[in-house]
Amino acid sequence: MNIDNIINNYAIVIFIKGEASNPKCIYSVKVIDILNELNVPYKAINILCSPGMKEELKTYSNWPTIPQIYIDGEFIGGVDIITEMYYKKELQEILEVLLNS
Repeated sequence: MNIDNIINNYAIVIFIKGEASNPKCIYSVKVIDILNELNVPYKAINILCSPGMKEELKTYSNWPTIPQIYIDGEFIGGVDIITEMYYKKELQEILEVLLNS
């Protein structure tokens, strides 16, 4: 699975442990809950289905943890950053601009 292809084919991508409907870690749950609350379309990629994806993703983003979120092809961060951006309304602003352009 090519990370470049994935993040360039979807406006909002989250790499998580598990499926969006059945996440396998609390951090993935939190990111999914935020995106679902904002009612935005996103592509969730289960890193557990692809051997080596976790390490490849960490190298690609230079970020040590999962989940990871990409918006408009740009790495935004993990659960802490997304949560902070959400509470500061920064995430909503970015998504509004993206989805209304």
